Amino acid sequence: MSSYAEAGVRRYRIEAVLDEATTQVCRFLHGKAFSVGEALQRFERLESLSQPEDLKQELPGGGRALLYVNRGGQETRLAEVLRSAVGTRDDVGEFRSLVSDRQLAEVGVGFPPYHGLCRTTTLGSSWSEMKSPAFRSEHAGAFGILRCSHPYVGVL
Repeated sequence: MSSYAEAGVRRYRIEAVLDEATTQVCRFLHGKAFSVGEALQRFERLESLSQPEDLKQELPGGGRALLYVNRGGQETRLAEVLRSAVGTRDDVGEFRSLVSDRQLAEVGVGFPPYHGLCRTTTLGSSWSEMKSPAFRSEHAGAFGILRCSHPYVGVL
């Protein structure tokens, strides 16, 4: 997150590996966008926790049909699983979100890892925008994007 902040990236998107081992939590959060500044604040709060159980309370969990966060005995339901895609590739499944993306951030579900052995990562939203041909064409000079015909040098 600090690298995003240093680079001037204000928002980032959750990117889950969508294969047979991906959890419901990661499938649900795949593609959702969050604020870098708010994530940094949450990271500082998590870093200050000294007990493993306290950290565990901060991570999203779920049963068979609901995804939730249980913090201090207060359960916040995040989503209902309508169709599970666990065990499949390239399919997030279907969920009925019970909170907005803003509320997800407020309950602290803003960045991975979401569970042990989590493989989910983030992608800065600015990078997503910069990859589009329209953005590259319009802003090539301003961002110093290379124009090169060498077969082994890529352009954003």
